[in-house]
Amino acid sequence: MLYIHSLPKTAFFSGISTSDIAKLAKKFPSLRIIVGHAANTMSYAIEVGMMLNYENVYFETSCSVSFGIYNLIKTIGHEKILFGSDSPTASTLPIEIDKIITLPRISKEVKQDILYNNVNNLLKE
Repeated sequence: MLYIHSLPKTAFFSGISTSDIAKLAKKFPSLRIIVGHAANTMSYAIEVGMMLNYENVYFETSCSVSFGIYNLIKTIGHEKILFGSDSPTASTLPIEIDKIITLPRISKEVKQDILYNNVNNLLKE
């Protein structure tokens, strides 16, 4: 299992491109890859959503914008989305949990999967 601390490329950060992650996922199909900060910005959430065809790629929510998380759920489904907080460094646990709990038009069961069940299932594999 590999966690990639991903952020979009900016003038200040070289970033990890979604094409870099896709190449890694394709080259190592049995390696489970967790893309951190998967919905950090809306444009990055859209790019990340393009990786939905890779069975071994999962998406983590820390430091993500709420609408980006919602977009990921609608784009790739909720089964591969994992809760993350990046607490206490970049955010607080209550803020990050609240982003999931307050998502509009998302069932309680889906939220429970994101907050707990999905990572539990991943670790059992």
